[in-house]
Amino acid sequence: MKEEMIGKLKDMGNSILGRFGMSVDNFKTVQDPNTGAYSIQFQK
Repeated sequence: MKEEMIGKLKDMGNSILGRFGMSVDNFKTVQDPNTGAYSIQFQK
C-alpha cells in the first residue's frame, strides 16, 4: 500500500514538473544523520 501511494505521488509530481522539463528523479532527498532532518537536492 505504501509503494502504491508513493508511486501515485511520483506520477503526480512528474506530471506537474514535466511542464518545466523536469522530473522527480532530478531531486534527491538526503537525511542528516545528526538531526534526522531531510534536505532536497536538485540534480541535472
